[in-house]
Amino acid sequence: MARSEHFVETELDSEDTIRLKNLIHLIDGFSSELSLEILATTDYILKDNPSLSLEGVMNKIWNERKKELFKEEHVSIAYKQLLDYSDKLA
Repeated sequence: MARSEHFVETELDSEDTIRLKNLIHLIDGFSSELSLEILATTDYILKDNPSLSLEGVMNKIWNERKKELFKEEHVSIAYKQLLDYSDKLA
């Protein structure tokens, strides 16, 4: 048994196990460094501005590097994923 599986089975209670599984489902498909950065940045923006539209999120991206790298279609995927999972990660 892998160490991480052992830890989950022996150290986490059922609530934490469910939260971990929800987190794994949330990041499923976001396996590259860039996609995880887009997901994390979008989440960071939405934490302080939960009612922002996709356009609002795009306008809050704060540095030139991110503005050049983050395409709206990719941010849109992260935005939708976060909205779909927002109630499961609270």
